[in-house]
Amino acid sequence: MLTPEGEAMVEIKYDESKSRLKLPKNIRQVGRPDSQIKIYVEDYVVTYINQIAQESPLEERLAILLGDMVLDEESAVVFIHGAIAVEQVNIQDEHIGFTSSIWSKIYDDIKKYFGEAKVVGWFLTRPGKSLRITEKITKIHVDNFPGEGKTLFVSDPVDDDEAFYIYRRGELVRQDGYYIYYDRNEAMQNYMIESKQVSLQEDRPDGTDKREKDVNADISSASKNQKTQETRKRSRMTMNKMTKYASMAVFLVIVAAGALVVQRENQKIRETPVNAGALEGTIPVETAQDDAGEAESTDGETRKEEASDSEETSEASESESDAQNEADSDSAQSTMQPTAIAGTSYTVADGDTLAGISRRFYNSLAYVNEICRINGIEDADMIYPGMTITLP
Repeated sequence: MLTPEGEAMVEIKYDESKSRLKLPKNIRQVGRPDSQIKIYVEDYVVTYINQIAQESPLEERLAILLGDMVLDEESAVVFIHGAIAVEQVNIQDEHIGFTSSIWSKIYDDIKKYFGEAKVVGWFLTRPGKSLRITEKITKIHVDNFPGEGKTLFVSDPVDDDEAFYIYRRGELVRQDGYYIYYDRNEAMQNYMIESKQVSLQEDRPDGTDKREKDVNADISSASKNQKTQETRKRSRMTMNKMTKYASMAVFLVIVAAGALVVQRENQKIRETPVNAGALEGTIPVETAQDDAGEAESTDGETRKEEASDSEETSEASESESDAQNEADSDSAQSTMQPTAIAGTSYTVADGDTLAGISRRFYNSLAYVNEICRINGIEDADMIYPGMTITLP
């Protein structure tokens, strides 16, 4: 069986009768997880910690990881289904000031959003730094997250790298991979929504949503660009029409001049044999009439051929002009229309956002609300890898 991303689902054999924990069925493997130590992270948690890492990619950020775990002497299974951001914490030179007031705020948030969830580790960003664990970081882990099986998830948003560590037998052991699993996880969704609203209010003292203003600015810019493109299109169409009419006028003048010349030449041909015969007395009337008839017949065929050639030239000129008009029209439309075709299905990839999808397919953020509307998405940030959406 394949996931929406086309990756094979992995089903781990595990004796659930020995524990109250059940292994998820719909999972995606990242790297090469250890056969004895397994870490499962819910998809919304991965999305959230990536968000807080990218909000300030050059600053170190912290989060507390929540979940449950089962340990014995040989194996460990850790589930991470929640994450709480740690704000206003002092991080300097690998020194993190976990004060009693900070821990009090952390436990208040845990109780409010996740009930009796346990702290199973922490998340730390190290922008542009090595993901290897130093003695100072190990001491912070032991002092604040003591116990076997506690995890540390380290991320470098600058180099887009990450690593999981788990504390076993007195040291933090790096893992070669982990599993992402998919669940409804309403607690994590509610926390993400409310923490996002608080963050917006803190960023904007007047309470306005900066991103909404950015979207409105993009819409205004897109409207101006569209008007400019329409004006250019009308100008090109006008110029094409004028060129077409001018070409037709020149062609008609040439045809008329040619017809006049042909008429004069035919007149000379008809008159010349008769007059010559009359003067010399050697050309009978019947012969003159026959010659004149042949001349008229030849003249008629010549005029038909010339008229046919003129019509073909006219049709070719009009075809070339129409083709040029269609090419110009197609070119103008291609600059105005988005790259997406209405009704096209798109599968959300890891790291996608609706804002990024709208900008990719429409060169604007103006389609975020429309995508949400036709796909029944209540929150533009609540999408996940493998989710199939319809583009407007």
